[in-house]
Amino acid sequence: MKNVIGPGLRIGSFGPWVRAYFVRATVAASVSLVAMQGFGQFLSYMKSFGGPNEEFALHVLPVNDAQGGHILVGQTGSYGQAAANTSPNAYILRTDESGSRLWSISAGGSGYDYLNMVAETTDGWLVVGATVNSGGLYSDVLLMRISTSGALIWTKRIGTPEQNEVGDHILALGGDQFMITGSRFITGGGSDGDVFVMKINGQGEVLWSSLVGSDRQDDPNAITTTADGGFLIAGTRTTLPTQQAFLFKLDGDGGLVWERTWQALQGSVTITRLIPSADGGSILTGQSSGLQVMKLDDTGDVVWSRAYQQGAYISGVSLGSFGEDGYLIVGATSNPDFSLPRMMALRIDGLGEVVEARSYAGDLGNANGRSAVVEAEGGITMVGSLSTGGGDVLLVRTQVGDDGLGALCNEQQETVTTTTPVAFNVVNGLYAALNPISPVTSSLSWVVNSSTTETTYCSNVSVPELQEPAQQLIAFPNPTAGPLTIQWPSWSDHRLVELMDSSGRVVLSTRAHGSATLDVSMLAGGPYIVRVSNDRSVLYGVFMVQ
Repeated sequence: MKNVIGPGLRIGSFGPWVRAYFVRATVAASVSLVAMQGFGQFLSYMKSFGGPNEEFALHVLPVNDAQGGHILVGQTGSYGQAAANTSPNAYILRTDESGSRLWSISAGGSGYDYLNMVAETTDGWLVVGATVNSGGLYSDVLLMRISTSGALIWTKRIGTPEQNEVGDHILALGGDQFMITGSRFITGGGSDGDVFVMKINGQGEVLWSSLVGSDRQDDPNAITTTADGGFLIAGTRTTLPTQQAFLFKLDGDGGLVWERTWQALQGSVTITRLIPSADGGSILTGQSSGLQVMKLDDTGDVVWSRAYQQGAYISGVSLGSFGEDGYLIVGATSNPDFSLPRMMALRIDGLGEVVEARSYAGDLGNANGRSAVVEAEGGITMVGSLSTGGGDVLLVRTQVGDDGLGALCNEQQETVTTTTPVAFNVVNGLYAALNPISPVTSSLSWVVNSSTTETTYCSNVSVPELQEPAQQLIAFPNPTAGPLTIQWPSWSDHRLVELMDSSGRVVLSTRAHGSATLDVSMLAGGPYIVRVSNDRSVLYGVFMVQ
């Protein structure tokens, strides 16, 4: 959002860009009074996208262009060639800053195709997932390059003959290079599978590949870089009937440096996400008997561990930083009566203590959060799925606010408490660097479909109502030592006119139609803000008292 501040954002009594106007006004000899286009309450919304069958989103990224908004990736059972729940297609959706669809594409063949994650390029995006042939025998990494306008530039499959590979994550390294991680497992099933790592360029060419594994099924769930140019990869090792959590440290060429495996004394422990921490360590989310978070140092040793409980079910499948010393976890939660799960956002501090928790879409159906971003201007955006018979992509954007997660029309406060984390042993020496795989890259030619249905469940305002043409607010003389005349279009209805000093205190006010004249001779010299408002919008500007 540009030049938009929500009612909950309080820095003094103004947002940072308003305070910046005071700074410029102090430096300049005079400042023109202008209308701040689009100023007002931030647009929060809850929307779904989909068709008659099942759709869901697995990853979201903000888009930094004039239209703003986000790009979402996942799968669709409603759109594209041979689309069905049993043979879905890859699905990509672009929205604007109000959450409305700008474009969407679905692409696939007669098999099972889906996307897991998206990374930004200099002229669009790279997205990664998996493609399965129509017989269901083999799967390969699916890689797609998309332009900023939504054009499908190329699609490729990357894999080894008679083996199954699935692309789980993509990490932008800069310089038009990317890391891809995923699983390689035995054709036709089995319990032995390994973690593959590939470094590629922006054209999908494999620069090098590496394979790391044990004698069981290993599935990566996250990758991040380290300060020394290496990589951390976290995931889950399955040894039926239990699961263990693992963490690999690789060097810059894919070699195994060290590994950690956490084995629960009772039950299972898994890893869902991993991000670096400010001190050079890392933060991991996972599941034991419920949601669990671990803080690690730079050698992979556990600094602290926390577990959380709420109702009968709580999960966290997305993890991100929140401020200088905190983290955001997004997933799902349910009531003690095992009612339908709700999309959940949980904020914790740097020691893992609960700061706040909220849930969303609880009155609409089965809602799950899968990915989230903390917006630069405040608030959060979450994506996932909403099942109301079939299933649709769920998109939630909360208001800007200095109170943390931000408000939404039908949010619900949740009481999440810490509980005893699962006890585990650390078992090392289970993993080894295997022979690098030699993947084969081939091009795909798919039918592209651009249909989708959009539903808005709630939205607090709409952008067109908020934005009024610039230069509608006029004040003269400026600067002034006596009367100040303020004018705006007469059709703008009855408005409240307020003058505020640098602390946010209202020093003069009146109500008028179209114009107002205020005597400012008794005010101390310096910059002031004039605010002209009604129930539709707010016009702001700065003037000087001599």
